[in-house]
Amino acid sequence: MTAAVANATLTQDGFTVTQNSTPAPADQMVQPGTVYSQNPAPGTIEQKGASIQIFIQPENSTPTTSPTDTGQPTTSPTDTGQPTTSPTDSGTPTATPTDTAGGLGGTGLSNSTPATSSP
Repeated sequence: MTAAVANATLTQDGFTVTQNSTPAPADQMVQPGTVYSQNPAPGTIEQKGASIQIFIQPENSTPTTSPTDTGQPTTSPTDTGQPTTSPTDSGTPTATPTDTAGGLGGTGLSNSTPATSSP
């Protein structure tokens, strides 16, 4: 959601909005001018007139660039003349970790209306 839409929606719903133009964490791909977080969290019930802080990706932020080619070739492994050994089978199975968290996880943020007013 853009900062303008979030600000208009929250103001219309009776909240006071504070905008914080701070770059999103590096692991979040966020378009400039987009709200990527808020305080209190989405879905939290607040009284009309409460202050809602929204965090916006700055317009002048630059995306992370890919590494540049230095023009230097990478070296290949050197043949030492010694054979490599294969792992041996000890006959004992090894347990594989499983994901018990229920999936990929996430930020906990949603695109729903950022905050709701109480009646």
